[in-house]
Amino acid sequence: MKRKSKSSIFDNLRHRFPPTILYRTDIDHIIEMASDRGLDVKISDEDYEYVSLDEVQEQRGNRVYKLNIVADKDNSIYKTLDLLIEKDSVTLRCQKEDHLVPLWHEIKELISKRSPWYARFMSPFGWAWAAIVWLWVGPKADELNTLPQSMALVWLGVLASFMLASIYSAYYRRTNRGIYLQKQHEVLGFWERNFDKMLMLVIGTILGVVGTVVANLITGKCP
Repeated sequence: MKRKSKSSIFDNLRHRFPPTILYRTDIDHIIEMASDRGLDVKISDEDYEYVSLDEVQEQRGNRVYKLNIVADKDNSIYKTLDLLIEKDSVTLRCQKEDHLVPLWHEIKELISKRSPWYARFMSPFGWAWAAIVWLWVGPKADELNTLPQSMALVWLGVLASFMLASIYSAYYRRTNRGIYLQKQHEVLGFWERNFDKMLMLVIGTILGVVGTVVANLITGKCP
């Protein structure tokens, strides 16, 4: 004999994404997936409820930073799937109902593809704390003069990297959020389409330079 499980409004699936840009085609696809499962879809923000994305675009413009998309069946408040898009994150949640769980996973996969791998590292406060800790454990200002020049440069380079990462993370979180109620090709230019490749090139170059300096330190080739 075992105890029968009981459902609860707190027994749900929940996933929080970093700030992620979504496009009209993404939201259309999400709404279509919900409708194909016989679910009713409601679109709203903090002020109004809308009958369609066209109405959202008409009232709020081509880009919105807050939107709530709820899919339910028979207007049940306890059997819903909720996609909440905010300025600092995208949250997907649903109750553990048989007709909702597969949809939750499909939407999660769709949004995950829109969220680049490096988005999880875009934490301004995290990188700022890393810089503070690095300053705290590192050599003091007067001790830097006693270090070999190459070691001092490496230490300063790491500190600068933490600070730049913090600044860039703040910029990234500010610019990579919300929804474009347009198709992706109508919004993105050359630089945005190729950002991932350029970022990987820059990271590879930096790692190559740091690796060369460290190798020279180990082999004694640096002063």
